[in-house]
Amino acid sequence: MSGTLFVVLFVAGGLLLGDLLGSSGDSDATFDAYFAEPGNRARDIAGGYLMAAAGGALIWFATQFRAVLRRDDIDNTLADVACGAGALAGVLIIVAAAALMTVSFSTAFGRGFGDTGQFETGAAGPPQLGYVLLCVLAVIPAAGMILASSVAALRARVMPAWACYAGFPLAAFLLLGMFVIPLVALPVWVTAATVTPGRVPLRTSGPG
Repeated sequence: MSGTLFVVLFVAGGLLLGDLLGSSGDSDATFDAYFAEPGNRARDIAGGYLMAAAGGALIWFATQFRAVLRRDDIDNTLADVACGAGALAGVLIIVAAAALMTVSFSTAFGRGFGDTGQFETGAAGPPQLGYVLLCVLAVIPAAGMILASSVAALRARVMPAWACYAGFPLAAFLLLGMFVIPLVALPVWVTAATVTPGRVPLRTSGPG
């Protein structure tokens, strides 16, 4: 459930925030014109909430998947590393969502209470910070989670070999998150990790 919830929330939040993420290198004037549109602000607020919820779901997923990866007869260090990396990625996603929605939320909040709600010139700062947090920094622990989980799952035989090996190129692709599109590698891998686990016995006891 946690993996499915993360995928749905992350994809939905990413679609709503896509225009904002794609404009990270634009001028202040472009951002000012963007935030002047009420529809853009409403979409950013909705997308920010969904993305923040996705970060929480990733933390939940990392904790649950750690239990899947752990077993008594092998070293579980990689399972712990995967859980920690996933939790860190989830926290960074939540902080990124906050930065991405800051200008839109503060503007809407101010106008809702009778203030002018006018953002200052230079409103590009918070969404650009959100872009860096999500697309440049969060992808690093997220890729680490994928790598550690893939190796641990291969050793513990809790996922098919093809799903484990697929984690390596997906992690590498995710590190290119600065181009935004590679972010899809994260929900793709979480989907695979959600639908494929099934513990396989390492050995069969002999007679007697």
